Amino acid sequence: MSESTYSPRGRISWALADFAREPFFSFVLSLIFPPFFVNVLASDPASGTAFWGYSLSVTSILLVVTAPLVGALADATGTRRPWLVATLVMASAGLVSLWWATATPVGLLWVVASVGAAQLAIEWSRVLTDSLLPGVAGPDDTAALSGLAVGLGFLASLVYMAIAYLAGSSERPEMARLLSVGSGVWLVVFMMPCLVACPQPAARFATLGAAAHSARTELSTTWSRLRSQPALGRFLLARMVYWDGTMSLFSFIAILAATRLHWDTRAMTTFGIAGLISGSLAGAVAGAVEARIGVRRSLATALLALLAVTVVLAAALWHEPAPWSGGLTRPVDRLFLAVAVMACAALSVVMASSRSLLVRLAEPARLGEAFGLYVMVGRASSFLAPLLVAIATTATGDQRAGVFGVAGLLLIIGLALLLRVPVPAYARHAHG
Repeated sequence: MSESTYSPRGRISWALADFAREPFFSFVLSLIFPPFFVNVLASDPASGTAFWGYSLSVTSILLVVTAPLVGALADATGTRRPWLVATLVMASAGLVSLWWATATPVGLLWVVASVGAAQLAIEWSRVLTDSLLPGVAGPDDTAALSGLAVGLGFLASLVYMAIAYLAGSSERPEMARLLSVGSGVWLVVFMMPCLVACPQPAARFATLGAAAHSARTELSTTWSRLRSQPALGRFLLARMVYWDGTMSLFSFIAILAATRLHWDTRAMTTFGIAGLISGSLAGAVAGAVEARIGVRRSLATALLALLAVTVVLAAALWHEPAPWSGGLTRPVDRLFLAVAVMACAALSVVMASSRSLLVRLAEPARLGEAFGLYVMVGRASSFLAPLLVAIATTATGDQRAGVFGVAGLLLIIGLALLLRVPVPAYARHAHG
């Protein structure tokens, strides 16, 4: 397939899938809905936090088990449209049901079940759409399109959080409820272009039963095939380690800013907005950088940047800062903000280049399965980084040693594993 045959409409529709998904992750899973669940719906913050944590763990386990199956089914079926429709129905139903589930504090199980169902469906949709990438972009455009999609995801989070801020969702429970439902509407609206306009492989089987039988057969031999693809196996292992390092850093940056620097809500909001803008811009240029220096070097450079950020932040917090006087007036505040925003840019490149590298390493006919494994390994060890941070913090009695020590170690190991991954020249994948 020549470069000219790839439709700009198909590329944009594919990239909008990330734009459609991200408000759910930023609003419902991260910033606004969890505090609302813990402080308003639960009987007390401690039990609410525990209940929310257990529910996330159950969802992660289900995702580990199901993601490879979803990918294998997509490969066996050919076209992803029926599966995408199913994920949209499941996700939107779960999110819309939150309006009634959150109307009374007694429906906690209903709430977490709705959020969990939505998260599973949205993560499955990522497996499905990511596996369509070679059909919408040629070898010269894959990196740029992957970066554009990541940048659009950051932009969507920025826009949705701005709406939430203007609506006062942190102080008004009814707005938190409404905007949680709204993330489902946002998902459907901006996923529709991908559903309608994104090129699809031809259907491979006449019936769903035949496709399911083929998927089951293929999935049973996944691990043996993975052993025959050492480059892909090494990359998945490297990604598991460096992603844990990345998440251990990002999961605790806000905690350190609040506890060590005593930032207030306004300062944290400034950091959040600046970080989202930085990530969006970095995603937009990630493809051009990758095209110039190569996918593995682009990814390694971003990981090195995160490692440098880890060292600088540790040094910045090594000594007790001057007393908080409001705003971001101290030198340590400005340094922490600048370096943390740089980390958001590096994260954007890591996300874009990791996806691009997987496309290069996986078998073209089994990209759905490969992205299912990609999601699975990302979740399989998701408990590890927080556990290591907790152990290191307990052992040393110091948050900084726990967070930065674990993040730095995992980033170094992940980077070392990545450098051992041989990257072939990009073959032009047949789509179908």
